[in-house]
Amino acid sequence: MSGIARIDLSPLTQKIVGCVIGENITTEYPWVYVRKDVIEDNIDLHSESSDFLPVKDEIEAFPDEQILIGYAPSLTEEGQFYVILTEESRDAIVRSIQTQREDHENRVRYAIYKPLGRWYDLGSSAEVDACVVKNTRPLYEIEVTSTADLLNMPINLTDRKADDQRDGYIELLPYRQIFENVWRKLISRATQVMPIVRHNEAQTAPSIPVNSWYQYLYEYETVDLSTYPEDKIESLKDFLERYTDDMCDQILMNSTWDIYTNEYANLVRNEKDTQAPVPIGYKEHQSYYDGKIIADKVINDFCWHPFWTGTAIATYTQHAKGEHLIGPKIYDEVFLACEGNNRILIWSFTDCLSPKLILECTREVTSIAVCPLDGSIIVGGCKNGQ
Repeated sequence: MSGIARIDLSPLTQKIVGCVIGENITTEYPWVYVRKDVIEDNIDLHSESSDFLPVKDEIEAFPDEQILIGYAPSLTEEGQFYVILTEESRDAIVRSIQTQREDHENRVRYAIYKPLGRWYDLGSSAEVDACVVKNTRPLYEIEVTSTADLLNMPINLTDRKADDQRDGYIELLPYRQIFENVWRKLISRATQVMPIVRHNEAQTAPSIPVNSWYQYLYEYETVDLSTYPEDKIESLKDFLERYTDDMCDQILMNSTWDIYTNEYANLVRNEKDTQAPVPIGYKEHQSYYDGKIIADKVINDFCWHPFWTGTAIATYTQHAKGEHLIGPKIYDEVFLACEGNNRILIWSFTDCLSPKLILECTREVTSIAVCPLDGSIIVGGCKNGQ
């Protein structure tokens, strides 16, 4: 076809014009539009080494602002890129791309939605015709007459209570189950009861007070010894001579240990120890347990599927890996690991009432994982190390 040139583009030129192999174009999507001014700037900057020098004149004469470039690697011919240089060749390439796209869409559509085929009679038309329901008599004609007064009467609407109807209550079930009526078996009636009011009071005076507290008030005033008489001065001297050693001991003890200060705060090294512990609570949003399938077991490992959103896989064992048992075992570990109900359940966020898939194993599975390269491969680790 005329108007098409085959050239080679270096990796740097591919990055400049925006047609990098593997990023902008591939063998599956080989065509891309490139701005004409970018190619002209490359020719002007590299007037002697540009990859577009063989088609410089055709590019300058091309009327549009964008040029179509295609990627077509070949082992026998030189050049990996096609450059469309005329409007006729560009229109032909665009029509070819549109035709290939429509053919691909039709193949995909016919693979998913099968068209109805023509039925060929091979001798069973009489049996098929006998099974078809047909009208064997003419339809009935019913004539209804009414007076005009009944049609023009005002409409009186009344309340239709659920308690007055036979099927007034219905149970809401998931969309996969059948709706069934729930019969009312309990009737609640309210009554008002007024008991006799009595006021009884008793006053108890405890002989021994339970709570006692004392308040120390320091109100010391300087003593003027000049106002004391001789007998009191002598008594004070005698008191000081007898209790000087005891007073010194008390002063030394008070300087070492102050019994009137709260030292609990000074004894604490971490400030968090002075605060009350905050209880941690958990709120349940969904439950992944089925009592009919998994009985007397707990979740030991939980794995999210790397490709399916909202899908998880859970393994169930007799005891969780976070539990530490002390004392002799009360069950046969070998029997439960080999002959017990060893199943793995696959759950989904959309419907957590029942598992989506049930997997069985001959031994108890304690760990589970999904292959990161293939989402259909699930690997489980058994209790015996297999």
